[in-house]
Amino acid sequence: MALLTRIDGSPLWSTLEEALEYGSSNDLSGHHTHEFRGQTGYMAGANHAQQSSSTPIQYIEEETLGFCEENKRWNSFYSYNPDYMCGLNTGIVTFKNGEIYTHNSETATVPYNNFYGGDFPSELTVASNQGGSNNKVYTAFSQESDDIWDVEFSTPNGQNSALVSSDFDTRENIHYSDILNDTNSPGGIIEGDRIRDVTLLAKLRVYAQNLTRIFAVNFNFFNSHRSNK
Repeated sequence: MALLTRIDGSPLWSTLEEALEYGSSNDLSGHHTHEFRGQTGYMAGANHAQQSSSTPIQYIEEETLGFCEENKRWNSFYSYNPDYMCGLNTGIVTFKNGEIYTHNSETATVPYNNFYGGDFPSELTVASNQGGSNNKVYTAFSQESDDIWDVEFSTPNGQNSALVSSDFDTRENIHYSDILNDTNSPGGIIEGDRIRDVTLLAKLRVYAQNLTRIFAVNFNFFNSHRSNK
């Protein structure tokens, strides 16, 4: 289950259930479909005009915020939302629906990213802001990681693009891909406009039930002729 991409700013989901859930939260009835890279995606609203003209309700999903004692700062968000939590010796114990759960247990058989019986993705958001006053054309993206993470790109001026794991080519344990074009422009992700802005936000997501590591990500770009330099 995942967000496949956005079309005209509206989310396209991999399952009908996700589209209907989004629709119920944003006062949209029915659903319609779009094809995205050979896969049928589902969008809330009886047709695309209804979805595009709607004003989504903004809401914040419940998350748990983590604090790092060593660095003295809030540093992580976690998808699980317990009823209560406390420390036990050097570990963490949470309570959900009357059940008790031990976190980070070395003896537990529960896989990674599974909380209270549900599976969640790992997510990481990074920004490319080198030369923050210069317009840049973004051409490629690579990740140094154990597993290949899906990526959603967005710019301050409203451009969007996305990469899935199959888009990447692995060479010497580094995963490379061209950055595809703006999904919101005529021609879409294949023949649309190049991703161009002073900065680019990349949201990475992976569904992994084992320990997975990501060491670095890299953005390739060249300065636009509209740059300050």
